[in-house]
Amino acid sequence: MEFGFYTLVTVCCVDVQSGGAFDIDGSSGAISVGRRLDREQRTSWELTVAAGNDGFPGTTTSVAVTVSVDDENDNSPLVRFPTSADHLLVQLARHAPLGTLVTRIDAHDPDVGQSLSHRQPGA
Repeated sequence: MEFGFYTLVTVCCVDVQSGGAFDIDGSSGAISVGRRLDREQRTSWELTVAAGNDGFPGTTTSVAVTVSVDDENDNSPLVRFPTSADHLLVQLARHAPLGTLVTRIDAHDPDVGQSLSHRQPGA
C-alpha cells in the first residue's frame, strides 16, 4: 500500500478467469491460493493484475502474472493392459526358449516426472 498526497494505491485482478483459484489482497497486492490446485487439471494460470490510485487524475497500470503449478506424486499408476476386468491367461509352450516374450504390461503414471518400475511380487 502506498500513501502519498491524495493517493491510495489499490490492486485488483482484472482478468478473473481463475474461478476463485486465487485471491488478491487489494491493499498489499499479495496473491494467495483460493482453492486446491491440481496440475493434472491445469498446469498454469494467466492473471492480469491491475494497480490504480485515487489521485487526480487517477492512473492505472497492469501486469501479466503467470502461476505455474508444480506436480506432486498424488496419483497412483494406471495399468492400461491388462485391465482389472481382464484376467490375463497366457499359454506358453513348455519348452519355450529362455528370453521368450510372455506378455507386456502397459502402465502409465499421470504425475509429471514420475517413472514406472515393474517387478514381480516376492522377487
